Amino acid sequence: VGAANAAVWIMGIFLIKSQIGIYAAAGYVALPISILLTAIGTAFWPRVAAATTLKENTDLLRRAMLLTIVTVIGALFYAVFAPLLMPFVFGAGYGSGILIARLLCLGWCVSLFALPIGLVGYNFGVVRISWLINVVVLTIIITVNVWLLPIIGPLAAASAFVISTIFGAASNGIFLWSRMRRFTTQEAVPD
Repeated sequence: VGAANAAVWIMGIFLIKSQIGIYAAAGYVALPISILLTAIGTAFWPRVAAATTLKENTDLLRRAMLLTIVTVIGALFYAVFAPLLMPFVFGAGYGSGILIARLLCLGWCVSLFALPIGLVGYNFGVVRISWLINVVVLTIIITVNVWLLPIIGPLAAASAFVISTIFGAASNGIFLWSRMRRFTTQEAVPD
């Protein structure tokens, strides 16, 4: 919650209200992808919980990644075209939010792509390092915003979201890959 709101809190220091409003409207455009992410994650959890062997986790990860890739392709089309409606839905003054909305949608697409990796990672102990990943993600968000908000405005907050999401996804992916390699000779998933 703190990481998600950090950008808005920092924008309150560096930007005028109209720029924060443009960012908020761009966030509403990206909202359907975040809702899709939550729905898929909710449906995916019982399957992750049922996977108790390395083979079951590997098979689940493969199937989930294939389905997620198809979903991400659809979400990327949405990310390109839906923001174009901002001036019509919110008013002509929101046309400057198109790129911001596209970046926010892209960040949610990265999260959607990484969802199976992150959830299967729980079966391999990612929870032990997730606090560290989240601290780095928050640091990235704060650093990029403090550095770039005065220069490029709300585009900085959207960029920080994409950068931090890529970092979090890559960190989870690297962790899961290394843990799965370690347990290739064992049948049971570690506690």
